[in-house]
Amino acid sequence: MEASQADLQKQLDLALRIRDRITAGHDAVNQIRSVRDQLTLLKKRLAGDTIAKAILGAVDALDKKLDAIEEKIIQPKSKTGEDPLNYPIQAADQLMALQGTVESADTAPTAQSFTVFEELNGRLEAQLAAWRDVQSKDIAALNELIQKNSIPAIAPARADNPANETLR
Repeated sequence: MEASQADLQKQLDLALRIRDRITAGHDAVNQIRSVRDQLTLLKKRLAGDTIAKAILGAVDALDKKLDAIEEKIIQPKSKTGEDPLNYPIQAADQLMALQGTVESADTAPTAQSFTVFEELNGRLEAQLAAWRDVQSKDIAALNELIQKNSIPAIAPARADNPANETLR
């Protein structure tokens, strides 16, 4: 049976939507990792500085928030082929699996594929919203605190920076 142009267009449209959401998730993870690297360097710079205790406490709290968001976008503990047995894959990885399903045949995506996409996209968007919230509140508050102490600010790398190619 030959697929219609309309069916192939539906397949392409959903595949592109999935790709865009995976990219958004990976961009966020790359930005989170950029911030985490800066936090690690900041902690090293401030180690042993008794005046910086409040800053170090804010850094640790921010680091925990970053971990929680990252772990719901991707599974950072999964390093080998068998790790998904111990560490379940998360939204971005599940979207990649869905993309494989959508692109596996020359047909329109099934209703179930659209349902799964909406559910996974909702989970991903919740984490992206949490990341935006952390940037606007937590990172801003930390930067204000460290600026009062004349320490360079923390900032996520831009998503369009070629150095952010790690997860694509």
